[in-house]
Amino acid sequence: MTRPRKLIVGLVGAHVVLHGVALTVMMPAGVHPNGRASDVFLYALFMLGPSQAILFAFWVALGGGKFLWRVVPAVVGLVVYMWCFKTADQEWLITTMVQLGIGVVLLLAGRVTGLELSKASDMPDDSRPFQFYVRDILAWTTALAVVLSALRCMTTDWLFGRSMQNGFAIFGSVTFVAAASMFCSMGRRWMIVRIALLALSIGFGVVVLLRATGDNRMWLFPAMLGLMAAWLCGSLFVVRLAGYRLTWRWRFRGGPVPDDPQP
Repeated sequence: MTRPRKLIVGLVGAHVVLHGVALTVMMPAGVHPNGRASDVFLYALFMLGPSQAILFAFWVALGGGKFLWRVVPAVVGLVVYMWCFKTADQEWLITTMVQLGIGVVLLLAGRVTGLELSKASDMPDDSRPFQFYVRDILAWTTALAVVLSALRCMTTDWLFGRSMQNGFAIFGSVTFVAAASMFCSMGRRWMIVRIALLALSIGFGVVVLLRATGDNRMWLFPAMLGLMAAWLCGSLFVVRLAGYRLTWRWRFRGGPVPDDPQP
């Protein structure tokens, strides 16, 4: 087994174990941090859920091979997971699943326009032909419908118990921090800019959450968003060590594109 494969397998194994630990804490409905600074361990496990959702979305949207080989097991696995663990803490479960949906949609949009996960040793500067077929669109539309239907059956009461303003603040700030964490960990240049952007994204998310929720605990939101950034950056740094980078080759610019051999 090559070193990059060992790193990725080790990363996946570590996250499986960590998720098992989180489930042991979150399985009794209603068990989550109660707002004390001493609950750092619980906050870390709570933020592990949406962090792993983003990592899973990262693989689903940007992984190699054919889409169908990822979308079928992903959808089946998510439906089975939500059914088996529907008694887990609802706030944790729904935050994780909704963040997964947001991550997949945004990363797929990025892939359509040219975002790619590439080996550091294989990153040409030329654009590639647009390769997103009708069958892929149909597969992802069906998958999204199945997952949303399953999610809706489980989360109606939870969603209606939240104000729309709070929902946008929570998922918007978490998504912004997740995007900055991916750019910071997997970008190719401008290291200082990447680090600064991550710090600014956390600060921006904190301000948004404070204004939306009215919570006066100044340490709470920096801790939660910082923990999520730590989970993501730590995990994606392992992916970076395995030799992968995020690249962007805009697919819709004018001009000729290199010819590819026809199948």
